[in-house]
Amino acid sequence: MFPFLHCCYSISSQIVLYFLILVIIEGRSLKYWHRFLPVLFIFLSLLLWIMIFFSQPHKEERFLFPVYSLIAVLAAVTLDAIPRLGAMVSGESSRRFWSALVAFCLVLFACFSLSRSAALHRNYAAPIDVYKGFNEYLATPEVLDQPRFAIREDGAKIRLCVGKEWYRFPSSFFLPSQLSDSHGRRRSVELAFIKSEFSGLLPKPFAAMSLPAVTRAVPTEMNDLNKEEPSRYVSVESCDFLVDLETPDTTATEPNYAQQNDTWKSVVHHRFLISSLSDPVFRAFYIPFTPEARLRFGMYHILERKL
Repeated sequence: MFPFLHCCYSISSQIVLYFLILVIIEGRSLKYWHRFLPVLFIFLSLLLWIMIFFSQPHKEERFLFPVYSLIAVLAAVTLDAIPRLGAMVSGESSRRFWSALVAFCLVLFACFSLSRSAALHRNYAAPIDVYKGFNEYLATPEVLDQPRFAIREDGAKIRLCVGKEWYRFPSSFFLPSQLSDSHGRRRSVELAFIKSEFSGLLPKPFAAMSLPAVTRAVPTEMNDLNKEEPSRYVSVESCDFLVDLETPDTTATEPNYAQQNDTWKSVVHHRFLISSLSDPVFRAFYIPFTPEARLRFGMYHILERKL
């Protein structure tokens, strides 16, 4: 992403420089160029943002989110200016060529965008799909009629645990909250964390309080140093369900739970790309009619504890 943005920035810079050269060579008055001031201000705003955030030691693509619209506007202005600038440099007869070049760039961009979107869905849609399947699985009353759930009182929680996959949890909106068994006993799902190789500060649920008190309560067991807080963890033995991704690498705190057949069974699973073991080009773009031998997938599971 960053090389592409650098390329766009370089092209835009050259166009601005070219306009400045035109001001000098053609000798037009500054009043003529007033109509281009909005574009110049947009360019300078983007330039300032890039200078500030690219100078930081820690860089992430999300830092560019506020200026995505500016990038889109400048890209449109650039494409619109190419035929006119090309005709100005190489003659009016070449305008059709430059217009065709712009059309080709747009088609190429659309193809790359569709390929990228298809690759993202193929490679990384598993977390959303398994949580959707988890909702459908728990919607069956027979599941909640199992003895280990049936002995619990009305309103009891079903515990879904995450370990190393905690950061791919989409949202609590994906957790069923209005479930009932065949006897009408209500159930809901709560998220809990088990110990993994991650050693930072994990999220903490909001306190069970009414509004507006919950928005005023100061959370406890927090820190501003991203230090691990052991109170976040629960025992894996307390988990009714467990989310895990099968990978070749295992540790004492990140075993392959799906292979523990005496304890767990997979109720929902979808394949998920292991990016570190896959070809960078083939994982970034979907290329039709090509084998997936260059890609390595693992199974993304929601596991249920056996009786």
